[in-house]
Amino acid sequence: LDNTELSDLFVTSFSTGDFLTAHNDGNLGTYVFVYSLMDAPTTDSEWRDDFGGTLRFQCETRKGQKIQQRTPGPLLPHLIGFNGWCEELKPSFNTAVLFQTSPFGTSATGGPFHEVSPVSYLAEMEGFRRFGLTGWYMDRKDAMIYHVKPQREAIRAK
Repeated sequence: LDNTELSDLFVTSFSTGDFLTAHNDGNLGTYVFVYSLMDAPTTDSEWRDDFGGTLRFQCETRKGQKIQQRTPGPLLPHLIGFNGWCEELKPSFNTAVLFQTSPFGTSATGGPFHEVSPVSYLAEMEGFRRFGLTGWYMDRKDAMIYHVKPQREAIRAK
């Protein structure tokens, strides 16, 4: 990540029923990282699938290509061309996900559509909590920085 600057950063704590709706990351940066933290009853406890709170990525398809949907996507079926979730990452302790949200030197934005599925009451009942640290890096070669940075700084100043 040479030649980049941190563009934004936030911490999340997901309780029962919390989720992030399907979205792409717009003009927030060139790269996004999601650092996953988890509180569990014991150090060897693992987050179960029935706890929810899964980071899911929308499948990309080419014309005529079929993608098998792993899990129904109740929060995203309205999007044109939605073909299901092709990658699902359940919370774990001390793991990171990094993906590109826009190509260098273009005004293309967004990156892949993704969401965090609702956290089930079962997670809290079993003594689990989902936390995360999410941030975006903006590459200095990315054309978006010249259009977005002044707007972002103005919003932060309020």
